[in-house]
Amino acid sequence: MPALLNYKNQTAILNTLEYGKSMSLTRSLSSPSALYRKLERESYRAFHSVSPAHKSDHFFNFCVTAHSMRDFCLEYLGKVEDTDKKAFHDQWNKEPVLVAAGEIANSSKHFVLRTRKTKAVKVPTTKDVRIGRAKYMNVYQRNDGQFHLEPTIRAEVRVELSDGTVLPRRSTRKRNASGAVYDDPRVAVGAGRVDGVGARAEA
Repeated sequence: MPALLNYKNQTAILNTLEYGKSMSLTRSLSSPSALYRKLERESYRAFHSVSPAHKSDHFFNFCVTAHSMRDFCLEYLGKVEDTDKKAFHDQWNKEPVLVAAGEIANSSKHFVLRTRKTKAVKVPTTKDVRIGRAKYMNVYQRNDGQFHLEPTIRAEVRVELSDGTVLPRRSTRKRNASGAVYDDPRVAVGAGRVDGVGARAEA
């Protein structure tokens, strides 16, 4: 199997691909590497969006870009025929997180999922996607070098994959003295400093 089948090694592989091969009308996206950098930017915008509407918009854009990585990589490698693509798609479709990205991307583009042959409405394997709110901790550095922590509530996208995994994972769950389970506030690092009276510059 080609090394590209392992999505965990994609970053290392993409770094070996050369720029300059035109693949679309968008000249700035001339290779899988360039699209991957766009994916990183989409990820940043999705993570740092505060409002539910902006969070949702950037998350859907992230999924569309992530799903487009398949076509970019296959075209770049010269895999044009369906028979040449099958091994790649078969492997990628075993990864619930990649399947979720594809289903979310296609749902946002086409409103509903349909099978290619019969055009019947297709039930997604991804179990749930919802916009909610979660606790975060903004971290700012004062002019004197000390850090200032500020709790906040921000929008968050939660995705339940086909295998039941919920993203983002709640790995920071703790139990207090009375036995109740709670989530530690997440940490979001702010780009900026706070002055002596607490004014802040946010990213």
